[in-house]
Amino acid sequence: MGGPRQEEVPWDLFDRCLLPVLFCHAAAVILATLLNLLYISSVSIFTVFLWLLVIVLGGVFFYHNLKVTAAGKGVLITECDSPLGYAAARQLDEMGFTVFAGFKDSGKAHKLKGESSGRLHVLELDVTSEEQIVAAAKYIGLNLPLGATGLWGVINNASWAPFGEVEWVPFKVYKQATDVNLLSVIRITQIFLPLLRKTKGRFINVVSIQGRVASPFKSPYCIVKAGVEAFSECLSLEMRKWGVDVVLVEPGNYTSWTYYQEKPNNGPRYTFISFTGSGCTDEELYGQARQMWNEMSEEAKADYGEDYFEQRVLSLRHAIKNQGISALGLRRRLAILKFFSISLLNCLFYAISCVQRPSHPSSRHACGKARESMVIISDCILSIGGDFYAILRTLSDAVSRTFPLPRYTPVTWPEKMQALVADHLPRSVYDIIYT
Repeated sequence: MGGPRQEEVPWDLFDRCLLPVLFCHAAAVILATLLNLLYISSVSIFTVFLWLLVIVLGGVFFYHNLKVTAAGKGVLITECDSPLGYAAARQLDEMGFTVFAGFKDSGKAHKLKGESSGRLHVLELDVTSEEQIVAAAKYIGLNLPLGATGLWGVINNASWAPFGEVEWVPFKVYKQATDVNLLSVIRITQIFLPLLRKTKGRFINVVSIQGRVASPFKSPYCIVKAGVEAFSECLSLEMRKWGVDVVLVEPGNYTSWTYYQEKPNNGPRYTFISFTGSGCTDEELYGQARQMWNEMSEEAKADYGEDYFEQRVLSLRHAIKNQGISALGLRRRLAILKFFSISLLNCLFYAISCVQRPSHPSSRHACGKARESMVIISDCILSIGGDFYAILRTLSDAVSRTFPLPRYTPVTWPEKMQALVADHLPRSVYDIIYT
């Protein structure tokens, strides 16, 4: 927990190819056995497997790489005050989508508007406010792209991640976490469903791997994300008759929980920030912990002890600090990259992250556009203070793929293995390994 964090991996190709590969192996065993028993051929299982693998994976890759046309498609993103929402809005705008970015902070909204194309709209949208959700739906209905009959996508990105053991967390915190993380998703879905049914669009709900794999000290967050997962699966079954996709995006512990950013000498040492929510300084973190301690019952204080309480809070701070990548370290990486030409950087980024660009005859030769794109990428990364291409690529894939996966898991290797064990092996095996 205290070591340097591992990089997140976009597992979409792995998830698409795993079952086809297993199918090819099973089919190869059956076919080769039958051919040998019937004396038709003495071909080996491995040879049959390779032939089937080439055919099946060719079809899978073709299917996987089909993309929709971005022009004329509108996408709503909630909580663009957060680093993830802000960066996703900029990237989808760069790809050619008409983006409706929901903000609570008008200052950040004006900044995003100034950095984006004329297609991007900024909205005042507090996801816990019924009035603002309804007003946003009316505005979007009146400002859809030319020729569009409805909205193509909704990215439910709002998130709030309180911490603390169950007995420590005030009940009002659980209620607020439910309002922000779960009830807002349900209400936005209800209000925007008519617009998505018309286009056979998609809901993209950003949750967390911790909705499937529980973690101590984070029960308010784990339970609401598990609730969003259950809601999304129910919604997916109901939307099949309408052709509406429901996509879950499950970032790992690092991106869905926090990252840190080094501060100047005249300010707080670190800032802790929820990747999909807001942030707090060291002083605010400890202030929240102290308030939580003060609201605990005297019996709970006596049983846990102040030393244990402080140790848990300090361990959380230490884990966050070590999981994050400092802004200074990131700037050093970018300084190295600047030795390359800006056009080459642009090509490398798009080759790695498979981001779709707007169709334009001169786009492949437009050095000015390449420079603009790279500035956007650099600004997005610097605004977050960490390498988050996996989650950002996942969101763009969920919006732009013709056939998106029902679940994306941009997580680290250990988190992916833990989720696979939790989902596919007996609970006793999971308990032995992870508890």
